[in-house]
Amino acid sequence: MQELGIGAVLALGTKALSEVETVSIDILDMEQAFLMQHFDACFAFLHRQEQRHVQTLVHCVYGQSRSAAICVAFLMHSEQLSLQQSYDRVQAARPCIYINSGFLSQLALFEAMQCQLLGSSPAHATVSAVSPVRRRSWLT
Repeated sequence: MQELGIGAVLALGTKALSEVETVSIDILDMEQAFLMQHFDACFAFLHRQEQRHVQTLVHCVYGQSRSAAICVAFLMHSEQLSLQQSYDRVQAARPCIYINSGFLSQLALFEAMQCQLLGSSPAHATVSAVSPVRRRSWLT
C-alpha cells in the first residue's frame, strides 16, 4: 500500500487494513442500507487526510457501489458539484462503478439537501421523518 503512495484507507463493509491509518464503516451494499448516516464520519476522515496531503484509498469489496457512492457524496459536499458532475468525475477515474439504486436515491436526496446533513428543507424533513429503526428499509 505504501509503495503505491497510499497513506490511509476508508474501508466500507470490509475489514481494516492495518499497514496504514484506516477507518472502517460497517455497511452492506444493499439498496435499503442507510448510507447517509455515515457521511459525517467519512467526510471528516477524508478532509483530515486531504489537509495532511495523504493519498487515501476509498475501498469496498468490488469498488463499484459503496466506495463510489462515498466518493460521489464527498465531491458533492467538498467541491459543491452536482450529483451528475460528481458521478461523472468518479466514473472517469473508475469506469466500472455501479452505484446501487438505493444509494443513488440517497445521493439525489443529499443533493436536494444542498449537500448539508442539517437543515429544514423538505428533503431534510424526509430524512428526519424516518425513524432510526426504519432507516434500513426507508427506500423500499
